Amino acid sequence: MLNTSSIPLGQDLTKDLNFSQTTTFLYILNQIIDNRALTKSNKEIAKDLNLSISTIEKHLKMLDRLGLIHRGNERARNPFTLEWETVSRSITIPKNKIDPRVLATMHSQRISSMLELIVTPDTTKMMIKTLKESRPHVEPR
Repeated sequence: MLNTSSIPLGQDLTKDLNFSQTTTFLYILNQIIDNRALTKSNKEIAKDLNLSISTIEKHLKMLDRLGLIHRGNERARNPFTLEWETVSRSITIPKNKIDPRVLATMHSQRISSMLELIVTPDTTKMMIKTLKESRPHVEPR
């Protein structure tokens, strides 16, 4: 069983960050919980957070420097220009910051809560019946 009381998601983990940097980190954390890694471009992250691309680049550099995230640097040769280019730059959280098992548990909990929202025809009928029964009865004129 996981000891979730030691998850460093509070003040200690983000104590050196300002509000905007903390928001960026929490966005990354949520994306990683949902998708295991973040592979969006800086432009996409900036759009999602309504920040400039240069601000996102500064935040990512700082988060990387503080060891809160790890940015991969996968490169490949462009067949048209024969230049080496960054193909994808995935962002992950180092294991020494948040245990991957904790992230997996959080992912499973999100999936479970989403599955609870799925409505079947039978549950729809039950909800309609409950609503009809709870409405006050009005006699027709």
